[in-house]
Amino acid sequence: MRFTKSLAAAGALGLAVLTASPALADDTEETVAGFSATAPEVRNDGGAPDTGAGSEAPAETLAETEPEPGPEAEPKLKPEAELKPEAKPEAKPEAELKPEAKPEAETKPELKPEADEAPLKGVRSFELTSKTAHSGEKVGYEVAAHETRATGARISSPAFSGVHPVTLYGGKAVGTAVTRDDVKPGRYPVTVEIFLGERFLGSAETHLNITAAPVEEAPFAAPSVTVTPGTVHAGEKAGYRVTADARATGARISSPAFSGAQPVTLSGGKATGTAVTADHLKPGEYPVTVEILLGERVVGTAQTRLFIKARPVVKPVPVSSLDLELEPRTVRPGQSFYAGVTSRNIEPGTVITVEDPSGRRYPAQLDRWGTGRIMLTVPKDADPGAYKVVAYLPGSGLHDSEKLTVVAPPKPAPAPRLALALNPHTITAGGDFTAVVSTRFVAPGTRVTILDPGGRPFTVKIDRNGVGGTRLHVPSSTAPGAYWFTAKLPSGQKAAARLTVKAPVRPSGDLTPRGGAQTGGGLARPFGFGTPSGSGVLALGGVLLAGGSGLALYGRRGRES
Repeated sequence: MRFTKSLAAAGALGLAVLTASPALADDTEETVAGFSATAPEVRNDGGAPDTGAGSEAPAETLAETEPEPGPEAEPKLKPEAELKPEAKPEAKPEAELKPEAKPEAETKPELKPEADEAPLKGVRSFELTSKTAHSGEKVGYEVAAHETRATGARISSPAFSGVHPVTLYGGKAVGTAVTRDDVKPGRYPVTVEIFLGERFLGSAETHLNITAAPVEEAPFAAPSVTVTPGTVHAGEKAGYRVTADARATGARISSPAFSGAQPVTLSGGKATGTAVTADHLKPGEYPVTVEILLGERVVGTAQTRLFIKARPVVKPVPVSSLDLELEPRTVRPGQSFYAGVTSRNIEPGTVITVEDPSGRRYPAQLDRWGTGRIMLTVPKDADPGAYKVVAYLPGSGLHDSEKLTVVAPPKPAPAPRLALALNPHTITAGGDFTAVVSTRFVAPGTRVTILDPGGRPFTVKIDRNGVGGTRLHVPSSTAPGAYWFTAKLPSGQKAAARLTVKAPVRPSGDLTPRGGAQTGGGLARPFGFGTPSGSGVLALGGVLLAGGSGLALYGRRGRES
């Protein structure tokens, strides 16, 4: 472009010379050629704008080298003199441009970067102010581009509704985006794209976690508290009733008229109780406050008023009643019970006498509410039956009685019983037999241990009929004789049974061997005495019967032996 400007300036100057004097027409081509030859040396390398002053340098150079005209040409040079004043001021910046034009070889390679600009970078940073949000909530973002010339950005995510265009100022922007109301909980990508006009510079991605919105609880119902009666004397009891939301777990009731806060247990959001007013209260109005609790959190309060009135002077009045209650009313020998006395119109501190069935007397002092209670114990040698307990006020004639029933202690459970039977109880060495245990007063599933003569244990499980058994083998090498087997319960009861082992019959001649477990005289088996043979424990359903010893095969095996 700079070369084109220099060429245009040279052409304009040449045209001016041609129009000013026909005598210079012959030199026009040389002048234009001089401009064309020197124009590429003048370039705007980022300095002052190209004003065309550099195009006048070839004109002066041409004027200095031109030969002096003859006398005939002097009149024709007058227009040239008119051009010189215009060229003189323009030649002043020539000295400034010439040093830049001299290093021609150095300036020419600088044309290449103008054609190939440096690559533009995209996103410098992209962050969300919060990595977690609920559906329908706003999420803040901060965008910064490497290029401050970046003009805009686009933010998109499956968690947002559509693409959000963002205008960048100085390559930066701050804003918010709203998540969709119907977006499900999960992890969603959030992408930003940076643009310079319509040119895409780059993108970046982060993630946003969508969590389920908390379920809003319904507001708690307003609580209420009432006191009954609303007016009492100092030191008297006042009843209260608390009503609250059914979700509440407890309450605290307090008042300057009470001695400290009292915890209240709510059932279905309701509770009733009594609180004792302080003795030193002055007559007046006192607030009663209840705090409704959900765990340890206070979810509501309510307040009412309690009036304390002056206590009147109480004159002695006749005794009206005296009641006796026993708790419990049925006991066993050696067991304790409570005797409670309730009175009306009797001064607090009065002593009531309680007499037990044996005639022993015990004092019971009435409290400020006219009640008293003592604990009594039935002798361990007391016989079962009905007895009478009496309470009376000495010297007044007032009394009351209550019946106490003494029952015999429960009988102890019978001791477990155990029996052991061997079927058959006489066997030839090398044969098998069944060890059966039968029990009484033993729970089904109890395991009974059977010990063989060598002390080796075997376990048998008792069924619901109280019977259990196992099949055992006698090695053929066992010596003849009597052997004792022992059965033992976990509670310690034992039972024993004897097994008689006979020598096996040796075959001789053509006689068929009998009585052995195997033909050929009962060869020794590879397991010791008492090892279960075959399938081990014999299935009781096919061998045993309920009741008695429960042995179906016992008689048959006995007959066979």
